[in-house]
Amino acid sequence: MNRDRINRLASKISDILEIETPVNLYDVINKLEGEIQEVDFIENGHEAKVENKKGYFLIKINKNIDSKRKRFSIAHELGHLFYHMKYLIDDQVWGQFEGQSMYRYGTEEPEVEANEFAAAFLMPKNKFENLFYAKKTLKDIAEHFEVSEAAALNRGRHLGLYSWR
Repeated sequence: MNRDRINRLASKISDILEIETPVNLYDVINKLEGEIQEVDFIENGHEAKVENKKGYFLIKINKNIDSKRKRFSIAHELGHLFYHMKYLIDDQVWGQFEGQSMYRYGTEEPEVEANEFAAAFLMPKNKFENLFYAKKTLKDIAEHFEVSEAAALNRGRHLGLYSWR
């Protein structure tokens, strides 16, 4: 996995879309001319998926999951959308995904990459570091970004701010 490349992509998309934290994911999806649907069930018990729907994208999210997890899962699907499916980046690759879906499921490399994108998108490095160096608690940092403390801790670990022990 190329963590730096994924973080640069998340940062660039945030800059282009003029995203502020905490990220309003529904506004992001509207800006990108996509659609989001909250549903009771996604096949095979998945909690989220993104689909190429002939020119636009659709993210389906299980409406029964915790709001913080829901935010991370939506951002995860944006990771698949941009990093793997190349939406608005490479029309040829995006076209190859027509009628196909990617899911939030498992621990294989694409899932780890989509998680990294979600963390970088929801918790930009510079903003995370500013809060950390301002001596904010992990709980305060998580609340600022509207993510779980576990997600904030993992982001801080990957940024070298918290120990892995």
